[in-house]
Amino acid sequence: MQTQNATLVETREIAPEIRHFVFAVEGAPTFAFKPGQFVSFTETMDGKQITRAYSIASIPNGNRFELCLNLVKDGRFSPHLFQMKAGDRVAMKGPVGTFTLRRPEQDALFIATGTGIAPIRGILQEAAQLGSTAQRTLLFGVRHEHGLLYREEFEAMAGGSEQFR
Repeated sequence: MQTQNATLVETREIAPEIRHFVFAVEGAPTFAFKPGQFVSFTETMDGKQITRAYSIASIPNGNRFELCLNLVKDGRFSPHLFQMKAGDRVAMKGPVGTFTLRRPEQDALFIATGTGIAPIRGILQEAAQLGSTAQRTLLFGVRHEHGLLYREEFEAMAGGSEQFR
């Protein structure tokens, strides 16, 4: 698998110490992936090469993909990503992974806590885009109400489809 560069397009805080990131794959008109897959980022830090995997939190959109990450204060990689500014680049491999929507689609129950919602968000976006007739139920657990990431988006999805709750 070849290494590419991902350029940070934008980032925004969506809850305390949790950010939504939008990246673009350099030199590619499109970035093909299946919702639910992940990418791996690599940087050299303190003379050591560090690699971390992050679930994609979106559906394909040209050469862009989205991530939802929490800040691990004593972590090696997330503080670096949280310090990035629009235009900064990071080495990337992927997409990889098989946590994707199966065909033919069946009724499904999705259970997530915190940023574990990231791959599920993309899967649910894809199902809505395809006009899926399978029933989808999301159980999303958090400690505090402000941790209900993408709440408005999921509520709109539920209001617009009898297949999602």
